[in-house]
Amino acid sequence: MFVSRVSLAGFRGLKNNIYDLERVNNLVGDNGSGKTSFLEAIYLMCTGVSFLTKATETIANHATNQFVVEGIQSRTKESNKILVCYKQHKKTHFLNNKKTTQGKLFLEHPVCLVDAFVNRVVSGTPENRRRTIDRALFNVEQEYLLEHRAYARCLKQRNKALKEMQTAEQVGAWDETLSMHGEKITKMREKHILEIAPSFEEMSNLFLGREAKIEFTRGWRGDSLYEALKRNIEKDKALKRTSCGPQRDDFMIGVSGKRAQTHMSHGQEKMLSLSYIFSQKTSIEKQTNKNTIILFDETDSNLDEASTNKVIDYLKNVNNQILTATHTHSSLCKKLIGNTIFLKQN
Repeated sequence: MFVSRVSLAGFRGLKNNIYDLERVNNLVGDNGSGKTSFLEAIYLMCTGVSFLTKATETIANHATNQFVVEGIQSRTKESNKILVCYKQHKKTHFLNNKKTTQGKLFLEHPVCLVDAFVNRVVSGTPENRRRTIDRALFNVEQEYLLEHRAYARCLKQRNKALKEMQTAEQVGAWDETLSMHGEKITKMREKHILEIAPSFEEMSNLFLGREAKIEFTRGWRGDSLYEALKRNIEKDKALKRTSCGPQRDDFMIGVSGKRAQTHMSHGQEKMLSLSYIFSQKTSIEKQTNKNTIILFDETDSNLDEASTNKVIDYLKNVNNQILTATHTHSSLCKKLIGNTIFLKQN
């Protein structure tokens, strides 16, 4: 997959402009110059959603209250024209001039995102880690997106019943449907972690010089989510929310028999988190038979020269389109040779 050109209009503070892209693209600028916004635009074009916000209206330039991101994405024998526009409080997706959905964009154009908070894979909350699994599965499983949405709707209704202090029978009316969707989601997440485990161990050995292990944990005790929901009903009524299910799923990363987040520096956390993200990239590409586009924010932040060189060597040896974001004082552009785009907001 290769984005050869992208056109931006009304997107945050970025200038309305057309950008020609190559295989390697280094976005360079000071703080606030729009580097992350540019990566966000590419991600939104490929997936239909932002990785920074759920409030799409905040992306539009305040002067226009609308935006357009349009691009050409090429493969070996074909190219796609993609357009995502926001106008009159509505976001619309087009693929080759025909309306499409967010889910189809995710499946058609896989992306490997390394955002500025990548360390949170190790040191962040379970919600941060679940989000990384979800992003990967949205790229490969149409069923996953459908199950995810169905579960969210059902969970909202069950939690509403709990907040309204409805009876156990009224709350329990949602349990069968909730457990059906919830168990499918957790099984797909667990399968994903098992699939990337060998690659993750290999990558962590390359980046850290130590082999790391990854282990998935379900968001409930026992085999059956349905039974767990029934068992926890009094607890849920007291909390006024559902206390078990996929919304409690997590995974743990261990190095040398210790939990990684308890004894690693920020640089080591980043290298371990990158091992995880790039292992997901390998899995996505195997399942879709498509090369992901790597979007890499604050590429050399928190890394010493030796670690930065390991990451650059990795990027040089993969067959992916790469967009990195870094500061003007960084030497990244000299080491990862490619198209340099200097950004400056309006």
